[in-house]
Amino acid sequence: MSTITLGVDLAKSVFSVCEMDGSGHALRRLDLKRDAFAVWLAQVPAGIVVAMEARSGAHHWARRCLEVGQPPRLLAAQLVKPYRLSQRSKNDRNSAPRRS
Repeated sequence: MSTITLGVDLAKSVFSVCEMDGSGHALRRLDLKRDAFAVWLAQVPAGIVVAMEARSGAHHWARRCLEVGQPPRLLAAQLVKPYRLSQRSKNDRNSAPRRS
């Protein structure tokens, strides 16, 4: 199966990305610096949904997603919690949304 959703946790310098297939299984996890994320995002095929928590930089990155053809989904902070891998350990890698 191919990637249909990208869950992104936006941080100050390193972004955590989780690629998901249609059945909700994680295909791959990446940790990318801000500049590398912008380059990588431009190489992702158009039409893949990019889900991220609505926070201070999310609207900027949503516009960048639209520029390269990916529809962004901004999730409110209280809606991100169920998608974390572990409910007890909150960190950037665990809080990358796993579904759209």
